[in-house]
Amino acid sequence: MRIPLPALGLLVVAASCTGASSSSSSSSSSDVSLPPTSVELPIADTTTTAPPTTSTPPSTPATTVPITVVPVEAAVCDGYLDYLAAFDRDHEVDALRRLDIALGFPRSTNTSRALAALRGRLPASTVSVAEARATLENDYGPGCGEPGPGHAGRYDRLFTEGVIVSGPEGVRLLSGTELIREDPAGAYVDTYSSREGGLVALEQIGGLEIIEYREGTEDVPRDLVLDVDLRLHGTVPGDGVEYAIVTTWEAGAFGEETQFLDLFPVKGGDPTRVGVVGTATAAAETVSYADGYFLVTESFVGGSTIYALGLDGERREVPGLPLLGEGASGVSALPLQRARVAPGGNTFAYLRVTPGVGAGGVDVVETELVVQRLDDGVEELSIKIGGRDEIFVSLDFDGHWAIAARMGTLVVIDTWGPQLVELSVANVGSARFLDNGLLVGP
Repeated sequence: MRIPLPALGLLVVAASCTGASSSSSSSSSSDVSLPPTSVELPIADTTTTAPPTTSTPPSTPATTVPITVVPVEAAVCDGYLDYLAAFDRDHEVDALRRLDIALGFPRSTNTSRALAALRGRLPASTVSVAEARATLENDYGPGCGEPGPGHAGRYDRLFTEGVIVSGPEGVRLLSGTELIREDPAGAYVDTYSSREGGLVALEQIGGLEIIEYREGTEDVPRDLVLDVDLRLHGTVPGDGVEYAIVTTWEAGAFGEETQFLDLFPVKGGDPTRVGVVGTATAAAETVSYADGYFLVTESFVGGSTIYALGLDGERREVPGLPLLGEGASGVSALPLQRARVAPGGNTFAYLRVTPGVGAGGVDVVETELVVQRLDDGVEELSIKIGGRDEIFVSLDFDGHWAIAARMGTLVVIDTWGPQLVELSVANVGSARFLDNGLLVGP
């Protein structure tokens, strides 16, 4: 049983007072000073010898075991305590993700494996839930204590620690930490991972490269595939292998082009072809993955649609899908844009655009962020995030937070609130959450 820190302090004071009054002759041991981050807990003798015949208790002194309480950052304790107080799986996953990001890298392998197991990113046979919880309790319980009344359901804090932005100035965390230096050719980074022991960024510069950040290794890009016609969309975990989701246009025998959806192993190897997602009349704009299928935003002449695609390359019937949006005559803006499924697979978000001829020649009148459930197609949220002539260049969604980027501005939406905050950020080409797309919860 873990003792809360206030009670722990009382025990220490009580132990020190008892020692001072009962034995003044043992002053030689009182000269030993402990570090300021250590406390001593009295532990009763647990021997099973027969009790003495007299009523006077034995004078055996209590033994003490030093326990080091490591100072823990507030952001780490926030995630850990919210995880302990979570009342459902969605809130539990949200707290674990914030804890994962707040810890940063490098860190211990045991902690990384525990977090990966609790987030459903490791096979159950690797680390059990009980073992993982015990690891976090040992690591952060003494420093963070127990959750108080304020932790139950406390999920209204704006969360931007795990946001990564990319543009002509390179790739960095929103807090300012540089991840990838500026590239003269212009880096386009569109997916990120927070894997066990480090961070992985997938980067497009006329091809696809991987940047790894791990303890004890240097940041060395490596080519995954080079093809000017490819586009990177995200990542897919499966059977212990992580894949990059890539669409590629290829010319056929008679010159017609076909768009394919391929999965490239991040660690290298031959790609797996899922199927066709584009032709001369319709093409995939965005692709995201969760729960065994892809969510595809497709553009066609006169409109756009959002549909589900299985790992076998066949379209799947999902409640509420496909969604169909008809465009306006003579207007190029897609009415449905940038759909992204939540990592848990229960909801998805997309941009719903009202098209029209804008004052500056841009054909967008209004943009809404929409969150919709996948099990029954019910629309949970619709909130205006952009006005006339404002075009969004990226959208990411983790099941709780959505982040949309337009020129010079990030719009962060707490979809559980809902709450909308605009952040001024220069030179934004894309904004993503760290480890987007990797979580597949139970």
